[in-house]
Amino acid sequence: MRETIPTPLRPPSVCVLALLGLAACSGPAASAAGPSSDGGGGDGSVAPSTDAAPDSTVPGDGGSDGGGDAAAVVDATPPGRPFFVIGGQDLRRIVSDDGKTWRDDTYVAPNGLDNGYSGAAIGNGAIVLSGDPGVVRSTDGKAWAPVTLPVQVSLHGSKIVAGAGVFVMVAHADAFRSADGATWTHAAATGDSGHWQQVAQGGGHWVAIGDGHTKTSEDGLSWHDYDVAADPNPLADVAYGNGAFVAVGAANGMARVRTSANGVTWQDQAPVATSYQTGFGGIAFGNGVFVASDCCNAFESKDGAAWTKRGRGAQAGIVFAGGVFAAAGWRTEAYIYDPDAGAFASTLHGDQPNKYDAGLAPWFTSIAAGEIP
Repeated sequence: MRETIPTPLRPPSVCVLALLGLAACSGPAASAAGPSSDGGGGDGSVAPSTDAAPDSTVPGDGGSDGGGDAAAVVDATPPGRPFFVIGGQDLRRIVSDDGKTWRDDTYVAPNGLDNGYSGAAIGNGAIVLSGDPGVVRSTDGKAWAPVTLPVQVSLHGSKIVAGAGVFVMVAHADAFRSADGATWTHAAATGDSGHWQQVAQGGGHWVAIGDGHTKTSEDGLSWHDYDVAADPNPLADVAYGNGAFVAVGAANGMARVRTSANGVTWQDQAPVATSYQTGFGGIAFGNGVFVASDCCNAFESKDGAAWTKRGRGAQAGIVFAGGVFAAAGWRTEAYIYDPDAGAFASTLHGDQPNKYDAGLAPWFTSIAAGEIP
């Protein structure tokens, strides 16, 4: 069946959105502890932050499953121009060169199936989407080609991130890594989640969150510190910046925030009051700050601990590239963030006409930002 996206909040009579989430906690922004062993946008997937500590190389897994990215070098992506992509239900794909004007909107006739792209990432000159239809790749957002993975697994609820010179994808208990988005190395990683909400990279670590679980990796293939017990208040998004991972969601009618230096040891920050008890549904890092949002307001923070309420929010996943924060979600709504006003403005309004029938166009399910030549 098709993914269900909650009904929009209409102040003040509508209740809490299931789309956004998390409660915050008190204390310093990041906790430091060495990673243990045990076995990830976006966002939709989130674009890699520019302040991530560089790793020297990403090691190969030594497997025989048709990889090819074993010697991928960090920061391999040449300088390019910012680019944004949104994935949606029914194979929907739409792209933008600036996060403001969207083009090349394509999708198939709505079929009532879970046929959406849950993961998206841009890096190394490629644009990659993953989900129920499989993996597709493009270099310009116009021509797309299917990608054959070394093993056939369910990609429902999968997420991708581009960082440290590679793409990393998590799907249920499987992990994949690629230098170019076309040829992938596979690992049957520890830690399953039916729906991964996001995977982020920074400081030599990858962190994946989803369905009340988290797990961590140093190479994107071998994962450890999987939370076996599902969190009753699962996180909705995670980003890396200023030396810390910051994960957000909702709990007890407030925004929930957790921070970590390594993706293993997490610290709860003080809960943040949000409109209509919606919590935070998206977060991204750029221009030296984290930007998060509930249903109705944007919030900014330097460290994930202290948050300042700003202007209009975006009920959506948030990404950053080329000095621009963009967001997409809530059916077919896209936004861009004005840092001076501290507010999101709509660039593509929801309830777009459906060219196949009298209903709405397929809903957005992922967004990514990065650079392409």
